[in-house]
Amino acid sequence: MLNEFRGFFSNLPGKVGYCVGCLGDMYDKPLSTIWGYLIDDGLLGRPAECDNCGKSTVTFRSKPPR
Repeated sequence: MLNEFRGFFSNLPGKVGYCVGCLGDMYDKPLSTIWGYLIDDGLLGRPAECDNCGKSTVTFRSKPPR
């Protein structure tokens, strides 16, 4: 499943930050599963507004900004 999530996550637009809640909704998995995938991949979030739902929270980008 982790490799499947990596494929899903790497296909998201890189300049957009998503919160864990939106990633869970998009991938149709519980938040605990999404957190596990992000931690296993060593991805760190940043405090920002989610570009999908607009909440101020920790967001994750699929690709680093350029």
